[in-house]
Amino acid sequence: MKIRLTSLTIGAVLAAGSMLALPIQDQPAQTPAPVAAPAHRPADPNRQLKMLTNKLALTADQQSQILPILTDRQQQIASIQSDSTLAKKAAHAKMKAVRLDSESKLRAVLTDTQRAAYDQMQADNRERERNRKQTSVNPI
Repeated sequence: MKIRLTSLTIGAVLAAGSMLALPIQDQPAQTPAPVAAPAHRPADPNRQLKMLTNKLALTADQQSQILPILTDRQQQIASIQSDSTLAKKAAHAKMKAVRLDSESKLRAVLTDTQRAAYDQMQADNRERERNRKQTSVNPI
């Protein structure tokens, strides 16, 4: 009797274990973990224009002049980034030239007051970037 009870117990445990090992078909398949986002998302000219409009109180006329400048800059930088024949230093130099060109065009559209506010925004951004780099190099 003990042998039969032990055999039944072992059989039940094995059956339960094999049932747990089978995949459950009612549950949807698990999706893989999301891939990490790229370090830099591409610049969105419309988002940039909205931010500049809020910070600099751009007029509708200024907005219509600035959007093509931002769009052209984004397209040129994307083209440079996708050009695998360029050396890293050459690509950086080209992107810097594109940024400087678009900066001068953008600044030409702004009033003196807006230009001063824009310059302050740029200085704040450079300082924030400098601090970020310093923190990542010398973590506390």
